[in-house]
Parts: sequence; C-alpha cells; structure tokens
Amino acid sequence: MKAIDDFKEDALLLLEAGFIAINQADFESAKRLFKAAEILDADKNMCDIGKGYTALHKLDIPEAKKWFSKVTARDPHHQMAKTFLAWTQIMDPKQLKEGEKSCEKIMKETKDPDMKQFASSALEFAEHHAKGHGDKKSSPLNLHKKTQKRPH
Repeated sequence: MKAIDDFKEDALLLLEAGFIAINQADFESAKRLFKAAEILDADKNMCDIGKGYTALHKLDIPEAKKWFSKVTARDPHHQMAKTFLAWTQIMDPKQLKEGEKSCEKIMKETKDPDMKQFASSALEFAEHHAKGHGDKKSSPLNLHKKTQKRPH
C-alpha cells in the first residue's frame, strides 16, 4: 500500500477537479475533493477559496464571506480571495458600498488581468442589479418578487 506522500503531487489535480465539480453543481463531490486536497497538503488558501466558491454557488453569502475572509486574514494580498470577498459584499445590501470600494481598489492595484476583469464584472453587477439601475425585471435579485402562476 502506498503512503499518502506518494499522492501529494495530485493535490493540485484534486483542487482543479473540485472547481469543475462546483461548476457542474456537484457540491458534494467538490466538498470531498477539497478535503482530499487539504489532506494532501494542497495550498490551504485555494482549498478555502474552493469552499467559499461552493457557498457562493449555493448563494450562501455569509458562508462564502466566511471562507474568503479566512484567506484574506492569512494573506491580505491574496487577489483572488479579495476579489471574491468583494463580490460577496456587493451581494449584501448592507455592504454594497464597501464591496464597490474594494473592487475599485483591486482594479487599481492588481496586475492580474483576470482579477481586474472579475472586479469590473462585480462593479457592473452592482450597478445593473444590486442598485437596480438596470432592467429591473431581469435582475436576478428580483426573482423572489415574481409570483408563480399555478395551473388550475
């Protein structure tokens, strides 16, 4: 039987598979993949971002915020965690302004073009959906207001 150390090189593959599982809405598999990656000593920050990303996909904003905050507490310069945290703030009406400021700061400070685009998308979401300046009927934040007609 192989020792667990023989599988440490697979930790990154498990992390990647976890993110793929989330994008396929297979949250249980994602949870297990991130746990396995953690056991193999994968990047702790990326494991926690995966947990936060899972919560974000489930629209559990407080849980997502918790995971992204853990990463930023360990590494205040972690651009991905900061950007995801800003997204969770934008999705919380009480922290909308703070999220916008965070995104603007990220866009000025980061050299990572993907994080710039991600922060820009968050600001666009805030403008068109969170603040209600866009098409109010199509905003995902207004879905709860639509009444469903039941067949008679």
